[in-house]
Amino acid sequence: QCCSVVVETLVIKSKVMTTIIKVSNLEDGGLKNEPSNCLIIMESKEQFASIEFSSTLCQQGLKFHAESHLDMLKGVAATLTASTDFSTSAEFFIGSGASLRKVVLGLLPTLVSRDNCVGRPHAVSNLVKTLKNTDNLVVILNSSTTEAAFAQSCAVGRQFP
Repeated sequence: QCCSVVVETLVIKSKVMTTIIKVSNLEDGGLKNEPSNCLIIMESKEQFASIEFSSTLCQQGLKFHAESHLDMLKGVAATLTASTDFSTSAEFFIGSGASLRKVVLGLLPTLVSRDNCVGRPHAVSNLVKTLKNTDNLVVILNSSTTEAAFAQSCAVGRQFP
């Protein structure tokens, strides 16, 4: 399967870097207007609570059309419990009819050993693998450092050789 991986947006606001990566299946004609699935990966639970409806994440990445979608995202995020070793995730659906799509929230592990990268790309890879076989995918990464953003973006790209 031939895929296109494009880093579309990079926004730095209050020491958090938001990276939006769009993955499309080239055999099906490329990226559609609305992505079929979305994966949002955050380093801490507090990052989910601080998302605003007018943010780049909501308007460009998720393409939320109503604040109720953001309220649903924050409600689902509140159920996530951070783990020291493994990433945790929760999923829900937004939209209706033909525009129904899956949104997966991923929370990275809280602990990093001295030999591991601070960006925890191994955990990012595991989260991306869960949605890898979809037609179109938007991966949104919120990273606290430039190094973490680079490592996490590379981890996403490695899942689509």
